[in-house]
Amino acid sequence: MQISKEVWIPWVQKGVSVVFILAGAWLLTRIARRLLRRLRTYTVRVMDRRGSASTIELENRAATIIAVLGKLASTVIWIVALVMALSQLDFHIEPLLAGLGVAGIAVGLGAQTLIKDWLGGLFLLLEDQIR
Repeated sequence: MQISKEVWIPWVQKGVSVVFILAGAWLLTRIARRLLRRLRTYTVRVMDRRGSASTIELENRAATIIAVLGKLASTVIWIVALVMALSQLDFHIEPLLAGLGVAGIAVGLGAQTLIKDWLGGLFLLLEDQIR
């Protein structure tokens, strides 16, 4: 049994597109990590000039903030890449996005205090209110 070119060529093209999307997401994740590392060293250097805390405290604080930002950036990049890859494979992503929107609203309403506490903790770290 032979498969005609009209059948397999579009699937190969879609597969190549998905590979490029995933490779681009991987590359963007690596670039984001590198930029965040540079931001960390720059931030520690600027904070050290102010002399507000010891170098170890500054390193720990910067490491925590950069870790949170790194996870956030990676998550956003990979979610966008996944949606793009599914779109390339002719999956109808509109119902998926609508369902995720409804689920996001439900989780947001249910976990309001958790999100509020998480954001409050992030601002405590950013503003250096806790030592």
